[in-house]
Amino acid sequence: MFLRISAFIICGMFVLALVGCSDDSPSSNSSKDVYNPIGVEGVPDVIITDTPPAELPGNRITVTDARLNKDSLVLVVEYSGGCVEHDFACYMFPAAFMESLPPQANLYVLDNTDNDPCDDGIVTDYAIFDVSPVASLHWDHYGYVYDIYINVIDLSSGVPVEKFRLLYDLIP
Repeated sequence: MFLRISAFIICGMFVLALVGCSDDSPSSNSSKDVYNPIGVEGVPDVIITDTPPAELPGNRITVTDARLNKDSLVLVVEYSGGCVEHDFACYMFPAAFMESLPPQANLYVLDNTDNDPCDDGIVTDYAIFDVSPVASLHWDHYGYVYDIYINVIDLSSGVPVEKFRLLYDLIP
């Protein structure tokens, strides 16, 4: 019995070692014609638009924290409500980069939830978005991969305020 358990544990460690060594990064092949970021399955994409944030549908929310984890933008947001699940959208506006080194992209987050009957106070929640469309736009525009500053803009006061500047590291 002891030998079976030991063999099972050793096989399990071998499998974990193989899985842990896989390379999920984009190919570093210098002759690639298209940049294809991995993306984040099951997470909404950042929507690239030329529609100004004031004209976009949705309610204003407060962003209290922001982090990048590979192609995931993880935000801590606050909003009023609490009786229904809220749905968030993240927009890149304008649909072009601000010229700097590295280039910059402005992202705005809105709450697309209508008719939350509660106003029980402020709710703190997470909103996660796939920022790989921003990387793809960078590739399409410049033809190469480089880092991008992601500026998370807060609209809760009615005036756009840059709350967070994050470095989206695209160089493998």
